[in-house]
Amino acid sequence: MNTPLLERYLTAIKFWLPKAQRDDIAAELGANLHEELDDRAAAAGRPLTDEEIAGILKEHGSPALVASRYQHENPRVTFGRQIIGPLLFPFYWIALKATLALLLIPAIVPALVWNANFNPNREIAHVFYRVAELALPALFVVTIIFALIDLALRRFHLLERWTSDWDPRALPTPSGQKRLVRRSSSIAGIIVQSIFIIWWMGHSSLPIFVFNKSGAHLQFASLWASLHLPVLLIAFVCLAQHWMNLVKPQWRWLPPLTGIITSLAGIIILYPFINSPPLITITDSHGVALYGRQASTIHAALSSAVLGLWFGLMIFAIIYAWRLAWIAWEAFPHQSNDLHRNDTAGI
Repeated sequence: MNTPLLERYLTAIKFWLPKAQRDDIAAELGANLHEELDDRAAAAGRPLTDEEIAGILKEHGSPALVASRYQHENPRVTFGRQIIGPLLFPFYWIALKATLALLLIPAIVPALVWNANFNPNREIAHVFYRVAELALPALFVVTIIFALIDLALRRFHLLERWTSDWDPRALPTPSGQKRLVRRSSSIAGIIVQSIFIIWWMGHSSLPIFVFNKSGAHLQFASLWASLHLPVLLIAFVCLAQHWMNLVKPQWRWLPPLTGIITSLAGIIILYPFINSPPLITITDSHGVALYGRQASTIHAALSSAVLGLWFGLMIFAIIYAWRLAWIAWEAFPHQSNDLHRNDTAGI
């Protein structure tokens, strides 16, 4: 017996399964459920109703709970005993990669600035030191967080409690489930935004760079300090969006709406930087300002970058608005073409 409800149930289970084994496990589980439904229908002497099918699926458990029973041989983190189980491991792996990628940026960029005592070997060693200094504590914290979540799920049976009242009939259609905001994307966004917020809160001012052998200093104008609080607020808005989509992945409208809000906020924030006084100051080793061709070139490049970012945010706002309008259009009920033709034929 193949029913739309069973198809939605199997699609939801596949979301929690490893990609390499997803189709095989779903096929095996689907065959078993089809056989069980056929046996129940034969015993009843009639086709099963949707309510009866929903009751049978509920006996098997929620999609996440069922998927967890098929992941005993999948990757996990163990240290004498299980630290992070196979159900959480795919999300943990995504969080590790996102964290490492984000932390590599502040580790590598400073090494690319050519200072007065530039030494390639020393700079390469410094990069590795910075990567270890920044990444190891952050990766340890991410591991601890996922380990605590896994411990709570197992010790307090949270997965069973949270899914005890679930209703199979509330599952979206397979096509609707494909359009859900991916939980892996939400988890990666939470990790990235959290690390950025912590890093940004500890850097309320932009540093001074020494960029040539004569000891010239590049310092950002005080106007840049005005970005600290607005950027922090935007980061918190994005973090809240990822948390809400983790809980409500069906809220597809939230990411583009957040994108519109943050893009417009960025446009407003960057507007004072357009046609502003010099955004940087270059001084020699004695603190005397330099106004040569080098300073003009750097200021022109930085101003062009700000202007390009400003226009880029406008384009992003338009793209997000188009996505939001398309999602609203899809959610709006439409009459079928056949019904429309029948109506017009009868006029």
